[in-house]
Amino acid sequence: MHWIKFRAIRNKVNSELKKAKKNYFCNKIEDCARAKDPKQSWKLINNLLGKNNKSNNISQLKVEDVIISDDIKIAESFNDFFVNIGAKLANEIEINSTDFTSFQSVPSRPDIQFKFSEISTHEVCLQLRNLKTSKSTGIDTIPARALKIAAEIISPSLTWIFNLSIKTGIYVEEWKKAWVLPIYKSEDRQKCENYRPISILPIISKIFERLVFNQLYKYLNEHSLLSKYQSGFRPKNSTLSALIQMCDAWYTNMDNGDLSGVVFLDIRKAFDSINHDILLRKMKEQFGVSNIEFKWFESYISNREQVCFVNGTMSTPRNLVCGVPQGSILGPLLFLLYINDLPNNLKNTIPCLYADDTQIFSSANDYQHLVFNLNSDLNNISQWLKQNKLQHHSSKTKVMYVGSKHNLHKINNDIPVMLNGQPIPRAISEPMYSVAYANMCRCLFSIKVADAEGKKTSFRKLLLNRCQKEFERKTEDEEAFAEKLKQLEGLS
Repeated sequence: MHWIKFRAIRNKVNSELKKAKKNYFCNKIEDCARAKDPKQSWKLINNLLGKNNKSNNISQLKVEDVIISDDIKIAESFNDFFVNIGAKLANEIEINSTDFTSFQSVPSRPDIQFKFSEISTHEVCLQLRNLKTSKSTGIDTIPARALKIAAEIISPSLTWIFNLSIKTGIYVEEWKKAWVLPIYKSEDRQKCENYRPISILPIISKIFERLVFNQLYKYLNEHSLLSKYQSGFRPKNSTLSALIQMCDAWYTNMDNGDLSGVVFLDIRKAFDSINHDILLRKMKEQFGVSNIEFKWFESYISNREQVCFVNGTMSTPRNLVCGVPQGSILGPLLFLLYINDLPNNLKNTIPCLYADDTQIFSSANDYQHLVFNLNSDLNNISQWLKQNKLQHHSSKTKVMYVGSKHNLHKINNDIPVMLNGQPIPRAISEPMYSVAYANMCRCLFSIKVADAEGKKTSFRKLLLNRCQKEFERKTEDEEAFAEKLKQLEGLS
């Protein structure tokens, strides 16, 4: 009798606790929505997911099956791994020809040429005034607050240095030196490969990079040189636009009675594996960067130096032989230039890229035709990766099928989607997940939600309206542009 009463009271208490928690977080989310504060929203989400509770301290590291716990050895091991990982992966690739142009499918553009414009004192002063004082201090130990306060005084001198650099084609050596912080991603915390190297560069160098970024991106945009399939790190593009592009296509294919196949391709250590010689050659031949501008970018990416900072301990300096610095302003844009010609090698599929995250999809009425389309272009991608000294991550590369129940029954596992002679595993093990996913897209697009004015509208229209607002923003809008640059800086 007492046990029955206890159980009833316990269940009631647990139910009330769940309701209280639900109401608390619902109210918090509504407060964030009313305040239109994405930063607080993500802070709340991370708190719910327990991400804020993770410690940045690295107590142990496994190097060649040996566990090390000494902070100095951990810092040195991380720095050695980050410096050599790109070159190590490149050496594992068998390349039949050193001439990557045989597989780039992008014509040279001798009719256009990128030229630096002189940087004005006003531009530099504006960048200094807009500095966030919370920005991490680089290896030169000059804080953002000091630069912001002294903006009017130091901007003429910095302008002179910046213009001297672009006129001579020489990047300041001290600005190539960076702290590198290993940021944990996932899986085993004792393995170096499960950490991402984030470069903390001198703040002055990032101001200079922003000004060069503005000029280079304007040039690329005016001449429509960037692939239309690339949504990463580009103003007026986002994960939202990439999602709408894919979902719209799958939704249409499903309505037409076709089966869609999607391959999610993961490139191993993409930013760390960029070959400098190939990057510079592409910039010259495909994007019209030559003469003193070519010399400047060559100076920018070469002879970079980094020290790894772990648990308050600093490693010895090491030179980088490949890769672009994660955490820089120009690094992500240079990466886009590197992989810009990848979509040109696809003949039977449609690509959708967000930085190094690459998806290709195709549709067909019969399964064999669909597999032929995917395998044909996966073979082209394999050749492109080899020519550009990159590798795919086989365990993270997946395939997913989207369609009706009737079409999903056409899937024949004896005819797999292949990459480098190996079958690509399914993204989801449950056979009916693809139906659920397609129906979810259909439901999301048709569901009625309240817009900012409280009026009922479809979710799809809401997404498209949000994209439209992105396109309507002017690049001169400093606040909007600063937000985009923040995305570049926080590359994660």
